[in-house]
Amino acid sequence: MQWDSTPNGGFSQGTPWLPAVDPGERNVAAQRGDATSLLTLYRELIALRRRLDPGFELLDAPDGVVAWRRGDHAIAINTTAGARPSPVTGDVVFETGPVDTAGELGPHTGVVVA
Repeated sequence: MQWDSTPNGGFSQGTPWLPAVDPGERNVAAQRGDATSLLTLYRELIALRRRLDPGFELLDAPDGVVAWRRGDHAIAINTTAGARPSPVTGDVVFETGPVDTAGELGPHTGVVVA
């Protein structure tokens, strides 16, 4: 993610080896105060990861869903463009989108349960 909205995203005043991708919109300075931004999502996920117990166990999941367990928490991510059944149940600790009452993950949605 670029640092600011300058043409090179705050990385260089010279010619960068990779072009900046939409630095006017996708940058830390613009997303810092936005509770719905990608920057906020990543910060919240990093903080949550630090609270999870160690260990890693892959769980059975429907096609297009990746699921695993870390200690007392289970995580499921729907990588598809359609709703998929969630292979994890419990109290929702974090979600990137709606998980309906039937236990389905929305398109491109992830959930962490305890």
